[in-house]
Amino acid sequence: MSWNKIEDKQPKVTRIVKNSITNDRISHGYLFKGGKGVGKEEIAIHFIKRFFCKSPNGAEPCGVCEHCKRIKSENVHPDFHIVRPDGNSIKIDQIRELQKEFNWKSVEGEKKAYLIVDAEKMTTQSANGLLKFLEEPSQNTLAILLTTQPQRILTTIKSRCQEIAFQPLKSSALVEELESEGVDKTLGMVVSQLTNDFEKATELVNDEWFLKSLSIVKQLTNEIYNNPDNAVFMVQGEWIKHFKEKEQQHMGLELLLLWYRDIQMYQLDKELIFVNEKVQIEIQNIELATLYEIMNDVIQAKGKLYSNSNHQMVMEQLVFSITSKVL
Repeated sequence: MSWNKIEDKQPKVTRIVKNSITNDRISHGYLFKGGKGVGKEEIAIHFIKRFFCKSPNGAEPCGVCEHCKRIKSENVHPDFHIVRPDGNSIKIDQIRELQKEFNWKSVEGEKKAYLIVDAEKMTTQSANGLLKFLEEPSQNTLAILLTTQPQRILTTIKSRCQEIAFQPLKSSALVEELESEGVDKTLGMVVSQLTNDFEKATELVNDEWFLKSLSIVKQLTNEIYNNPDNAVFMVQGEWIKHFKEKEQQHMGLELLLLWYRDIQMYQLDKELIFVNEKVQIEIQNIELATLYEIMNDVIQAKGKLYSNSNHQMVMEQLVFSITSKVL
């Protein structure tokens, strides 16, 4: 792990943290705010490693001293403490225990640090307890709070911390994060085109309805290209039954648009989204000019749905239009 690698995910945040280190202007308290999976805890841990490191290289921790080795994502360093929700909340007893730990003299030096994960889950009592803790920070103490819901953090706590906003992940970073969780690359590539929020992406890749949607879209494009007479019957049956709600209907068209976009990308020798479907995409050899027309048809169909046109009629017209261009 290094700041250079982290910077790929969060360039702005990385610059802010590195500047505070190199200019020796580390605040006693930080509030890292942003969605799940955007790197808040990863950056906090790396920051804390540098805070304790005995042989730093500029803003970079050495990674080999005892402090660096022991500061991981759990409480393995005697002067570094992590507080996570106990069940659905962070309770006052957890904050009291943290205060108790900080009343003791530092075990391995003059520095102490603590990390509070999901800080928005603090109870009223625990938040007030932490506030007293933040009001009188001891010297050489670093506090980092992580939250996905900054609006739930007490204003008085915010005022005692430097707030740093994390941006949603770029598509490539989101795919990498999903792959690290065991998600198939094609699935990761597809959802990265639909959302840049890690939590939403995770919901999609674990949603049976969404996985079925991908299968139906691929089946429909296959019918349009290889068996056009059956394509409308598929719309009238499986498509309409599956894409029932307005949001689902738009999702179906969005996936259809991504599919034809991939046929275009294949012909332009660019990276595919449906990387595991290269053979089917190659077979559906449609001229570029025609692809532009088809994609425009799909976009127009989305517009008709926004104006509350009948879903089945919109889809039947769309399929007729695409098949007339493909034949």
